[in-house]
Amino acid sequence: MNISKLKEYVKTSNSIQNYKSLCAILEEKIKTGKSKQLQLEEFARYFRYHKEGNKFIIDEIYETPVIKMNARGGAHNTTEYIKNIENLILDLLLQKGNSRTLGFGRVFLSKNQLLKEFEMINDNYVYCKRRIPKLSKFMNIDPETVKEWYDLNDSMLERNLIQALDNLENQCLVLWSREITIAEAILMAEVLEDGTNIIKTKYIDQYEEEQIDYKYYANDEIKLNYREGTDKEKAFIMQTEKDIMKELGCDNSKQKVIQFGLWETFKNKVDDIILKELNIAFYYKSYKILFNEEHVFDAIADDIYKYELSKSDKFKEKSILNAEIMSKTIDNASKRHNRAIEAKSKIIGKLKDNDKSQKIERRAGKNYINDNLELGNNLIIKHATDIKDNVKKTKLELDIEL
Repeated sequence: MNISKLKEYVKTSNSIQNYKSLCAILEEKIKTGKSKQLQLEEFARYFRYHKEGNKFIIDEIYETPVIKMNARGGAHNTTEYIKNIENLILDLLLQKGNSRTLGFGRVFLSKNQLLKEFEMINDNYVYCKRRIPKLSKFMNIDPETVKEWYDLNDSMLERNLIQALDNLENQCLVLWSREITIAEAILMAEVLEDGTNIIKTKYIDQYEEEQIDYKYYANDEIKLNYREGTDKEKAFIMQTEKDIMKELGCDNSKQKVIQFGLWETFKNKVDDIILKELNIAFYYKSYKILFNEEHVFDAIADDIYKYELSKSDKFKEKSILNAEIMSKTIDNASKRHNRAIEAKSKIIGKLKDNDKSQKIERRAGKNYINDNLELGNNLIIKHATDIKDNVKKTKLELDIEL
């Protein structure tokens, strides 16, 4: 692969007409099918790119190739992958743990905050997750593939965090739990005798996105106080969620709410009730991680973990983790693609017109792996091009729900 030739080319233009032209510059053979997908994965180790139609836009050429993940073992197999997360969790606790008293500390962060802190995702990830229809149109990828990508990778990333936390808890180095963070709406003006209310105002902005304002009608002064929910608040939220699930005909699980496309309706109804009854604007799940410094320093003496990483060590840990997360997403997509091709080959006649058959057809499609690669390049790879503004400005058709 002639990366030097590519570096010379991008000095005048970062746009390459098509795949064949890219191969010509790199002095690589033109390939098809699975071989082409593996070749594109190899390209991604040397440079970051995105596609505009058939064009390849070169965003960055790496000084050092990204470490290649060996799915069958090697220097950075799954065990090492989780070990990277463990190292970063403990470094985070020692560097940012608060409420320290007699060596005790804690961190209270959401899943997305932890994923971003460890560079398991990039800045585009959470922003675009709330705008899947716009992201789908902007990237020209089937919306079902985008939804599936988020569903499967969200679950994978959370499993990675939980496995690392469980490993540390089993060694009595941390104690962790899932909690609920609430955004309590606090009045900044004196409450009048005739009563006052927090007013929740919704409006659609110039980019066709719903925005929410919280105002205190007496003088518009309000602040949101983020804290762990009390047991009473959590019980009320749980009961409200159950009531709304029943109202929507999805009383068995939240997964049904998502499957029926009713998540926004569900959240808005629940948020409206808890705002009225508890003055809580909204809430989200978080991880509470506790640790004891004495135990940590004992582990340091035994040289078990890398704690309080240097700047260069932390950069290396995060870089390895980011690369392996990306490799894992593509490896999983390839497995889904191959299973779909096999399933399709066993079907006699035409595929049935149902959700299962449509999923097989979509996953077996020739663009499926490349679409997953493009999503990873934009939503996981560190230092990816910022696409938030472009996604926000993407116009949707009138029949697509915002």
